[in-house]
Amino acid sequence: MYFFCNRLKDTIKIGTLAGWDSDNPTATWGGLIGFMIGKDGVEKSFDRQFSSQFNIHRTRQNFPNNGIDSFDNMAEKGILVTDQVVKEQMGGTVDLEKNIWAIPRMTLNE
Repeated sequence: MYFFCNRLKDTIKIGTLAGWDSDNPTATWGGLIGFMIGKDGVEKSFDRQFSSQFNIHRTRQNFPNNGIDSFDNMAEKGILVTDQVVKEQMGGTVDLEKNIWAIPRMTLNE
């Protein structure tokens, strides 16, 4: 966890300075690391606290709830998508009691 907390700002900096379409890859990698380290890890990376809500209407329109979403809700949606991919695309299982994904070992076709 420590490694990712210290690398989040560097990842965002490198992504935004890369030029061209730098916002999408930066958002993807920054979001993935943020998903892995959680709100506490992101706040530690920037040495500050952040709001738990996000206003998507700042850049997009016509979203439910007048464009206000929470990061907890977004994480919940992300977990549901991950669960679905593990089961349907990877042939794995989701154990909600143990809070684990079981993904079968796969070999690459040559």
